[in-house]
Amino acid sequence: MVALLLLLTCWLAWAAPEVLVVGDEEKPLAALGAFLGKHGHSFRYLDQAGYRARKPGPAPAAMMMYVHNTLDDDTEAALISYTRQGGRLIILHHGLASARMRNKEILPFAGMVLMPRDSTAHPWKVIWGDVEIVNLRPGHYVTSHNVRYDRTIAYTPSEGLSVEKRLPGFVLPDTEAYLNQLFSDARSKTVLLGFTCQCKEGTYTQDRAGWYLPVEKGHLFYFQQGHHARDFDNPSFRQIILNSLNWQPGQE
Repeated sequence: MVALLLLLTCWLAWAAPEVLVVGDEEKPLAALGAFLGKHGHSFRYLDQAGYRARKPGPAPAAMMMYVHNTLDDDTEAALISYTRQGGRLIILHHGLASARMRNKEILPFAGMVLMPRDSTAHPWKVIWGDVEIVNLRPGHYVTSHNVRYDRTIAYTPSEGLSVEKRLPGFVLPDTEAYLNQLFSDARSKTVLLGFTCQCKEGTYTQDRAGWYLPVEKGHLFYFQQGHHARDFDNPSFRQIILNSLNWQPGQE
């Protein structure tokens, strides 16, 4: 009986779809990895050197990128190629922050532009405070399947010509958010989440907290949250990430 249970455990571990994470900060992702492991996904973390040195094998079911500092050209090219060939890439937080201005391909690939901090129009900016995350696509599988929102939040979309509405949301206390992640691909993205933050510099609202984009045969997701390990402890946020792994095109 013990041998049978051990065999079953090994088979389940082998059969679980692999989520391969490329990053330069492993500790904040520990809670996310444990959560995804309990929900049927094998979670493996590699730094960029480990990713480049891995043995050839089947492509992972999904990949995540959580690189804060330098994104090597080889890593950048591999992630883009994986996605275009049918992969599912989820970029988290600073994976699409100001350091990506030093890369040539990743921002155009993501349909984004970041302006310098001293730009006179829409400069890149980092803000801190209690960040309220708002569901801009109620009913969509990614934002709604088993996601429990503990409040409603007054929200006016930042795209203009809109009125305020109360929408389901949750709060990530004392964390980091980004302003002016500009879109360069018109309306190709499906925007899932917005954020509003009352911080010392003022109150900001932008429809940039989460989105996905079809890329040739694959799909690219981005979630702006995740600066702290405790952000990934939030049950609503980590369920949204799980949903982005399980979602299929056309599923609402």
